[in-house]
Amino acid sequence: MEPRGLFVIIGAAGDECAERVAGSLRDAGLEVVLSADPLVDPYDLTWRLGSSPPEDEISWGTRAASPREIAGVLVRGARALVEPDEWTEKDSAYVQSERHAALIAWLSALPCTVINRPSPEYWFRPARSFPEWSAILTGCGLPTAAICVTNQIEAAHDWAGRWAGCATYAPITSSSRYPLVEPAHWNELAKLTAVLPVCLLPPCAASASYGTVIRDQVVWDDDRPRGVAGLEPALLRLGSQLKLDFLQIEVACDEDGFHCLSVDPDPKLERHDEEAQGRIIANLVELLLASEHGVPDESAKARPTAHSLPEIWP
Repeated sequence: MEPRGLFVIIGAAGDECAERVAGSLRDAGLEVVLSADPLVDPYDLTWRLGSSPPEDEISWGTRAASPREIAGVLVRGARALVEPDEWTEKDSAYVQSERHAALIAWLSALPCTVINRPSPEYWFRPARSFPEWSAILTGCGLPTAAICVTNQIEAAHDWAGRWAGCATYAPITSSSRYPLVEPAHWNELAKLTAVLPVCLLPPCAASASYGTVIRDQVVWDDDRPRGVAGLEPALLRLGSQLKLDFLQIEVACDEDGFHCLSVDPDPKLERHDEEAQGRIIANLVELLLASEHGVPDESAKARPTAHSLPEIWP
């Protein structure tokens, strides 16, 4: 049975992953809509509430599609929505929130495969600090780096002493990391500890590998460290727990073994070599086509919601 229906790829302009998946589907003769925001101009959505399930129709120009006619959706970039330049900041924030909510609801109701069908927690705050990710990773059985959270610069210096006075500053409010290797770096950190706690990690490894999870597969580069594949069962467990079909994990290796440094719910193709990129795109296309070939998409129903995860989401 040949696939039929319409495939929707939600991604910002210039997103290589979204464009390559859309291109692969079009090369196969399939109909594709690639958009950063499929519910606004030039697209029209009519949604009739009150029925079970809700009836809706979305049209692109002269092409209209009901939920049953949409064959699969790939969600890329949780905040990749179009914003008119003439809006005030207040109006923009309000309308963006309404549009985010409408898109979440629409995606949640689609019966087809939706890769990274978003939960409200992930959609509105995809970036997490290392202490938050550390708790999630540890709960899935993944190794993580030691951390020190303190508001005392002396304690920070003592903790860094095991690495000859070097460490990595990981802000609690973002996913960024900054090396602490010079006296000037520590002077700036001292200013921060005077007003808020800081999170320190061991010095960053010279290089790290990335593993990209696509439902039940993990893609690595060919030069991945020996033994890193042993983390795959826990990585698949992480994807299931976060209810994400597509995510990327940064893994470092040092004398103490492997430890996971970060999680990206919006994987970047450029972090992989060309061969791995090709496998990622092929796996995404295969997953999108699965429901059209009679394979039901039961994973979203089987996975726990983010609300049921203890001590993970604020």
